[in-house]
Amino acid sequence: MSFGERLTGLIPWLLACLMFAGIVHFSSVLLMPQVAPHDSYGRLAPFFAGGGLHALPLAEPGQEALPFLDPAFAYAVCGYDLADGPLRLRASFAAVPYVSLSFHSRRGLVFYSFTDRAASHGKIDVVVLSGAQLAQAEEQDTEDEPVQELRLLAPENHGFVLLRALALAPPDMPFAQARLAAVTCAADKPTAQP
Repeated sequence: MSFGERLTGLIPWLLACLMFAGIVHFSSVLLMPQVAPHDSYGRLAPFFAGGGLHALPLAEPGQEALPFLDPAFAYAVCGYDLADGPLRLRASFAAVPYVSLSFHSRRGLVFYSFTDRAASHGKIDVVVLSGAQLAQAEEQDTEDEPVQELRLLAPENHGFVLLRALALAPPDMPFAQARLAAVTCAADKPTAQP
Protein backbone atom coordinates (compact mmCIF):
# COMPACT_ATOMS: atom_id res chain seq x y z
CA MET A 1 0.00 0.00 0.00
CA SER A 2 1.49 3.33 -1.04
CA PHE A 3 1.63 6.52 1.01
CA GLY A 4 -1.00 8.18 -1.20
CA GLU A 5 -3.46 5.33 -0.66
CA ARG A 6 -2.90 5.49 3.12
CA LEU A 7 -3.44 9.25 3.09
CA THR A 8 -6.64 8.85 1.09
CA GLY A 9 -7.89 6.32 3.66
CA LEU A 10 -7.20 8.80 6.53
CA ILE A 11 -9.04 11.75 4.98
CA PRO A 12 -12.57 10.55 5.93
CA TRP A 13 -11.38 9.96 9.52
CA LEU A 14 -9.77 13.40 9.71
CA LEU A 15 -12.90 15.04 8.32
CA ALA A 16 -15.07 13.17 10.83
CA CYS A 17 -12.80 14.28 13.70
CA LEU A 18 -12.90 17.90 12.52
CA MET A 19 -16.69 17.80 12.21
CA PHE A 20 -17.04 16.29 15.69
CA ALA A 21 -14.69 18.92 17.19
CA GLY A 22 -16.65 21.68 15.43
CA ILE A 23 -19.98 20.37 16.75
CA VAL A 24 -18.61 20.14 20.31
CA HIS A 25 -17.17 23.66 20.10
CA PHE A 26 -20.34 25.15 18.63
CA SER A 27 -22.55 23.40 21.21
CA SER A 28 -20.39 24.52 24.14
CA VAL A 29 -20.45 28.15 22.94
CA LEU A 30 -24.25 28.07 22.68
CA LEU A 31 -24.74 26.33 26.05
CA MET A 32 -22.29 28.46 28.04
CA PRO A 33 -24.76 31.29 28.89
CA GLN A 34 -27.24 28.81 30.34
CA VAL A 35 -24.77 26.88 32.49
CA ALA A 36 -22.36 29.65 33.51
CA PRO A 37 -22.54 30.16 37.30
CA HIS A 38 -21.58 33.85 37.14
CA ASP A 39 -24.14 35.25 34.72
CA SER A 40 -25.63 38.69 35.35
CA TYR A 41 -28.58 37.30 37.33
CA GLY A 42 -26.25 35.23 39.51
CA ARG A 43 -23.94 38.19 40.18
CA LEU A 44 -26.84 40.47 41.11
CA ALA A 45 -28.82 37.89 43.15
CA PRO A 46 -27.33 39.03 46.51
CA PHE A 47 -28.88 42.45 45.89
CA PHE A 48 -32.38 40.98 45.42
CA ALA A 49 -32.74 39.92 49.06
CA GLY A 50 -35.74 41.48 50.76
CA GLY A 51 -37.22 42.75 47.50
CA GLY A 52 -37.35 46.36 46.44
CA LEU A 53 -34.71 48.51 44.82
CA HIS A 54 -31.07 48.19 45.87
CA ALA A 55 -28.22 50.53 44.96
CA LEU A 56 -25.16 48.87 43.49
CA PRO A 57 -21.75 49.91 44.82
CA LEU A 58 -19.90 52.51 42.78
CA ALA A 59 -18.05 51.01 39.84
CA GLU A 60 -14.34 50.84 40.67
CA PRO A 61 -11.77 48.83 38.71
CA GLY A 62 -11.95 45.20 39.76
CA GLN A 63 -14.85 45.87 42.17
CA GLU A 64 -17.80 46.09 39.75
CA ALA A 65 -21.00 44.20 40.51
CA LEU A 66 -21.18 43.55 36.76
CA PRO A 67 -18.37 43.77 34.20
CA PHE A 68 -17.86 46.97 32.20
CA LEU A 69 -19.98 49.29 34.36
CA ASP A 70 -19.37 52.95 33.57
CA PRO A 71 -18.07 54.85 36.63
CA ALA A 72 -19.95 57.97 35.49
CA PHE A 73 -23.27 56.29 36.36
CA ALA A 74 -25.01 55.39 39.60
CA TYR A 75 -26.65 51.95 39.36
CA ALA A 76 -29.56 50.29 41.12
CA VAL A 77 -31.21 46.92 40.60
CA CYS A 78 -34.60 45.42 41.40
CA GLY A 79 -35.10 41.67 41.14
CA TYR A 80 -38.50 40.13 40.58
CA ASP A 81 -40.30 36.83 40.83
CA LEU A 82 -43.68 37.04 39.11
CA ALA A 83 -44.96 34.15 41.25
CA ASP A 84 -45.19 36.80 44.01
CA GLY A 85 -47.32 38.99 41.74
CA PRO A 86 -46.65 41.54 39.02
CA LEU A 87 -43.74 43.94 39.52
CA ARG A 88 -44.65 47.64 39.68
CA LEU A 89 -42.00 50.28 39.15
CA ARG A 90 -42.79 53.96 39.71
CA ALA A 91 -40.47 56.92 39.25
CA SER A 92 -40.44 60.66 38.83
CA PHE A 93 -37.74 62.01 36.54
CA ALA A 94 -38.02 65.78 36.66
CA ALA A 95 -34.80 67.70 35.96
CA VAL A 96 -32.43 64.76 35.60
CA PRO A 97 -29.58 64.64 33.08
CA TYR A 98 -30.14 61.03 31.99
CA VAL A 99 -31.72 57.92 33.51
CA SER A 100 -32.22 54.61 31.73
CA LEU A 101 -34.10 51.48 32.72
CA SER A 102 -33.60 48.04 31.21
CA PHE A 103 -35.76 45.00 31.95
CA HIS A 104 -33.91 41.67 31.86
CA SER A 105 -35.08 38.07 31.95
CA ARG A 106 -33.41 35.45 34.17
CA ARG A 107 -31.00 34.63 31.35
CA GLY A 108 -30.01 38.26 30.90
CA LEU A 109 -32.11 38.90 27.80
CA VAL A 110 -33.14 42.56 27.63
CA PHE A 111 -36.83 42.51 26.74
CA TYR A 112 -37.53 46.24 27.18
CA SER A 113 -35.49 49.37 27.71
CA PHE A 114 -36.18 53.10 27.81
CA THR A 115 -34.85 56.38 29.18
CA ASP A 116 -36.28 59.22 31.24
CA ARG A 117 -37.42 60.86 27.98
CA ALA A 118 -40.21 58.29 27.79
CA ALA A 119 -41.72 59.67 30.99
CA SER A 120 -45.17 61.20 30.68
CA HIS A 121 -45.17 64.51 32.60
CA GLY A 122 -41.94 63.42 34.29
CA LYS A 123 -43.48 60.23 35.74
CA ILE A 124 -43.13 56.56 34.84
CA ASP A 125 -45.45 53.75 35.94
CA VAL A 126 -44.46 50.31 34.65
CA VAL A 127 -45.95 46.91 35.46
CA VAL A 128 -44.10 43.69 34.53
CA LEU A 129 -46.45 40.72 34.19
CA SER A 130 -46.54 37.08 33.15
CA GLY A 131 -48.90 36.02 30.38
CA ALA A 132 -51.62 34.89 32.83
CA GLN A 133 -51.30 38.08 34.88
CA LEU A 134 -51.57 40.22 31.75
CA ALA A 135 -54.73 38.39 30.66
CA GLN A 136 -56.23 38.90 34.13
CA ALA A 137 -55.34 42.61 34.10
CA GLU A 138 -56.91 43.05 30.67
CA GLU A 139 -60.13 41.36 31.89
CA GLN A 140 -60.39 43.94 34.68
CA ASP A 141 -59.88 46.90 32.31
CA THR A 142 -62.90 49.01 31.47
CA GLU A 143 -63.48 50.85 28.23
CA ASP A 144 -64.28 54.06 30.11
CA GLU A 145 -60.84 54.39 31.69
CA PRO A 146 -57.65 54.11 29.63
CA VAL A 147 -54.77 52.10 31.05
CA GLN A 148 -52.46 54.47 32.92
CA GLU A 149 -49.39 52.25 33.25
CA LEU A 150 -47.03 50.69 30.74
CA ARG A 151 -47.52 46.90 30.84
CA LEU A 152 -44.61 44.67 29.92
CA LEU A 153 -44.94 40.96 29.23
CA ALA A 154 -41.94 39.19 30.78
CA PRO A 155 -40.54 36.18 28.90
CA GLU A 156 -39.72 34.43 32.22
CA ASN A 157 -41.05 34.62 35.79
CA HIS A 158 -37.66 35.64 37.20
CA GLY A 159 -35.59 38.61 36.15
CA PHE A 160 -34.35 42.04 37.14
CA VAL A 161 -34.54 45.72 36.28
CA LEU A 162 -31.27 47.63 35.97
CA LEU A 163 -31.44 51.40 36.45
CA ARG A 164 -28.67 53.86 35.53
CA ALA A 165 -28.43 57.56 36.39
CA LEU A 166 -25.75 59.77 34.88
CA ALA A 167 -23.56 61.93 37.08
CA LEU A 168 -22.18 64.68 34.83
CA ALA A 169 -19.26 65.24 37.21
CA PRO A 170 -17.99 63.38 40.32
CA PRO A 171 -19.68 65.84 42.73
CA ASP A 172 -23.03 65.00 41.05
CA MET A 173 -22.86 61.31 42.04
CA PRO A 174 -24.89 61.74 45.28
CA PHE A 175 -27.63 63.50 43.27
CA ALA A 176 -27.69 60.62 40.72
CA GLN A 177 -27.86 58.07 43.56
CA ALA A 178 -30.71 60.01 45.19
CA ARG A 179 -32.67 60.00 41.90
CA LEU A 180 -32.46 56.21 41.82
CA ALA A 181 -33.26 55.85 45.52
CA ALA A 182 -36.56 57.69 44.90
CA VAL A 183 -37.73 54.94 42.50
CA THR A 184 -40.18 52.42 43.97
CA CYS A 185 -39.99 48.86 42.77
CA ALA A 186 -42.02 46.10 44.43
CA ALA A 187 -44.48 43.29 43.84
CA ASP A 188 -47.84 44.82 42.96
CA LYS A 189 -50.45 43.42 45.31
CA PRO A 190 -53.85 43.20 43.64
CA THR A 191 -56.48 45.54 44.99
CA ALA A 192 -59.92 44.25 45.88
CA GLN A 193 -62.55 45.03 43.29
CA PRO A 194 -65.84 46.53 44.58
